[in-house]
Amino acid sequence: MESELIQKEMRNIADLQQDIFQDSMRFESLDKESKLAHIDKLQQLLEMQKVMYTRLSLSDDPEAIVRKENIQKFCNLLGFGGAADVNKVFTEMNTAISSMREQLDT
Repeated sequence: MESELIQKEMRNIADLQQDIFQDSMRFESLDKESKLAHIDKLQQLLEMQKVMYTRLSLSDDPEAIVRKENIQKFCNLLGFGGAADVNKVFTEMNTAISSMREQLDT
């Protein structure tokens, strides 16, 4: 968790989350091109989060273990049941993002 690469990736995730949050507040007023760019950012964020979760899952660093457990708790709060399969959450989020793209294309 202390490596420069991990710290940089975590900052990139946080920055992208902030950017997405700002766009989300005005999503309905965006033009089609901007909405597609927003959806692309959502997809990029999801991929970055999946990679980070995989790294956390493979690590024996105590901080990584706590972060992974916190992600699992958050998934439980979202209603994904007991020992939520976080990868299932990622799959469902990917489906939702794809649906957004399809709706925009129609």
